[in-house]
Order: sequence, then C-alpha cells, then structure tokens
Amino acid sequence: MARRKSLAAQLVQVYRDNQKAKATAAKRAEEERARRARAAERAAAERAKEDARREREQAQEWSRVQKERQARQSTESRRAEQIVRDLEKREAARAREAEQKRRAEEREKAVAERRAKQERAERLRREADTRTAEVGARVEQLGTVLRERPGGLRDHRAGVERALGAGDLEAFVVGVESVFAEIEYPVGLRGAWRAGFAPESRELMLEIE
Repeated sequence: MARRKSLAAQLVQVYRDNQKAKATAAKRAEEERARRARAAERAAAERAKEDARREREQAQEWSRVQKERQARQSTESRRAEQIVRDLEKREAARAREAEQKRRAEEREKAVAERRAKQERAERLRREADTRTAEVGARVEQLGTVLRERPGGLRDHRAGVERALGAGDLEAFVVGVESVFAEIEYPVGLRGAWRAGFAPESRELMLEIE
C-alpha cells in the first residue's frame, strides 16, 4: 500500500513539475513578447521622431523656397510673360512658314503632275502617230500585192515549156524557182519555197512557207 502511494506521489510530482515548466515557458514567452513589443515601440518612436525631423526640415525648406520664390516672383513673372510672347511669335512665324511651304509644295506638285500628264499625252500621241504611220506603211505594202502584178514572167514561159516538153524535169523545176525568185514581195511576206515535179501524176508541187 505504501509503495502504491509512493508511485502516486511520484506521478503527482511529475505532473507538478510539468505544469511548473509550462508556466515557466509561458512566462518566458510573455517576457519575450513584451520585450519585442517594447523594442517595436522604441523603433516606432524613433521612426516617428525621424519622420517629424524630416517633415520639419522639409517645412523649413519649403518655407525658404517660398520666400525666395515670392522675392523673385515679380521679375520671373515679367520674364515668363516675355518668353511666352516670344514663343507665340516664333510659333506663329513657324506656322506661317509651314503653310507657305505647304502651298508651294502643292503648287510644285500640281505643276509636276500637269507636266507629267502633258509629257505622257505627248508620248502617247507620238507613239500613236508612229504606230499609225507603221500600220499605214504596212497596209500600203500589202496593197501592192493586190495592185501590182509581177511583170516580166513571159520571158520565162518559153524556157519552162521547152524543159517540160523535153522531159527535163530538173530544168523545169529550176525555171519555176527562178520565176519565184524574181517576184518582189513586201518585207515580212516573203518566205522560203521549194518546187518539185511528180512525173507519175505530172503535177507541179510548190511548198511555200
């Protein structure tokens, strides 16, 4: 029985020791929080003091600047007004110059466009005249084929007939080719030709490109 009490006493003692340790730890934590709070308050107070000092210095600087500004205000105001007037005059002068330049460029552009149109029209007119003349000359050349019949062919007739009658086919073909050689054609119409005679059918074959 005494041993059981001793064990119970030990358990109670352990519990009490744990509670005491927890209380000690809680106290220390509270003291640490209080210390940190005091440190934070001191830091905040220092910051507030520094902020107040800066604000005071800024206020003093602002007051000094204001006094200097007021002292120079009259002179600077007149100078600023004069500067504004000068700027307005220069701006107006630049605007006039820009407008004059724009109008001059528009006039030059219009003149250049008119000149370009005239030159283009003149070039087209010359090209049209040239083409018309070329077409007219070509038509005239082609017309000669219908109007002008080749002459002097009678002189070849007798020789060709003799060659054909004598059975000299080579001479006959040469005679026909010589007739074609003497015929004049407009430029571009004359092509190559070949003549041949087929004895079995007694037909003259002409191949003209």
